[in-house]
Amino acid sequence: MNRVEYVVRPNEDATWRVEREGARFGDYDSEKGALRAAIHSAHARAEQGADAEVMLCSVGGEKRVAWQPGDPYPPGP
Repeated sequence: MNRVEYVVRPNEDATWRVEREGARFGDYDSEKGALRAAIHSAHARAEQGADAEVMLCSVGGEKRVAWQPGDPYPPGP
């Protein structure tokens, strides 16, 4: 199974970005906006059979799982 990891992390200018396989996507105004975009993309990849998950990286650099297949979709408000 193909593993795909989406990482949501803060930028230095208080915006947020999504990274996947070394590529950077978007500058989002909020953590929530970046998370929603990453979860939508990860869910689509999971529907295609990939082992996709979303990781949230804090300002301090700690990572935690924010979404994985089996979690509620679409994400809450």
